[in-house]
Amino acid sequence: MRWPIIIDQTDKGLYAAQWELDRIETLEFHNPVVQVQEDSTEDVVYTLRINGNFFTPRVRRRLG
Repeated sequence: MRWPIIIDQTDKGLYAAQWELDRIETLEFHNPVVQVQEDSTEDVVYTLRINGNFFTPRVRRRLG
């Protein structure tokens, strides 16, 4: 095994994500931290720093 091991943030928990939410555009911020929450319970699904100003959140099940 070679070091350092580089793992994409989405590899760990979103490998089986089948659903996409609406695209997020953050033109006033560069590389912001984005948090996806369950609407009905406000539970945090995940939080990550995105690269750039655009992100399409993926989730493992339909939220709502």
